[in-house]
Amino acid sequence: INESGCTDSITHTVIVRPRPVAQFSPQADTICFGDSVTFLNSSTKATQYYWNFGDGIMDSSINPTHTYTSAGLFQIKMITENSFGCLDSVLDTVIVLPNPIANFSVDSTCFNTSNSFTDLSSGTNLSWSWDFGNGNTSNLQNPTQIYNAVGSYTVTVIISNSAGCSDTISQVVFVNSIPVPNFIADTVCVGNMMTFNNLTTNSQPITSYFWDFGDGNNSYTN
Repeated sequence: INESGCTDSITHTVIVRPRPVAQFSPQADTICFGDSVTFLNSSTKATQYYWNFGDGIMDSSINPTHTYTSAGLFQIKMITENSFGCLDSVLDTVIVLPNPIANFSVDSTCFNTSNSFTDLSSGTNLSWSWDFGNGNTSNLQNPTQIYNAVGSYTVTVIISNSAGCSDTISQVVFVNSIPVPNFIADTVCVGNMMTFNNLTTNSQPITSYFWDFGDGNNSYTN
């Protein structure tokens, strides 16, 4: 309409395209370090998907699977696009828990004696599953074990925390034989030198001896 009251008009058709609806859920909201997680895509009216896993890694799969290289809280963003170029996005999070670290030490292991295993693992709220390599097991933190035969045994401990994250370590333990002490001695008169003949036996080399002569004297010689 101008100032003289003259009018004119024009009509255009405008097409409003539908937007896609972005929606997904991780298969697990909390996982252990080293485990993979699959993202289940339930979006509608979309033809393309753009994922950002929150650790710098991208993907364009429909239902991608991802493994994080560190523990932490990660925010995942998915952008959906339809054939008209319309976009929608949604966010979710995944927590990656650190695993405990399994470790242990063992005293010198001897045949037919109680041998102590010391847990050196790190983590909180732990449980233990020991396999001593001889058919025996234990759930104690610091167990003991008696081996009834000389030889090599693979000892394994699996530790788990309250979240179900676990770690495993194995060590080969050699069970040594026990030396059998024995000796003979001459009968001598007071003041004369007495000779002690060492008859100790063992399947492995003996590294040291200790003699107590019963009169306050002792020796470390063979």
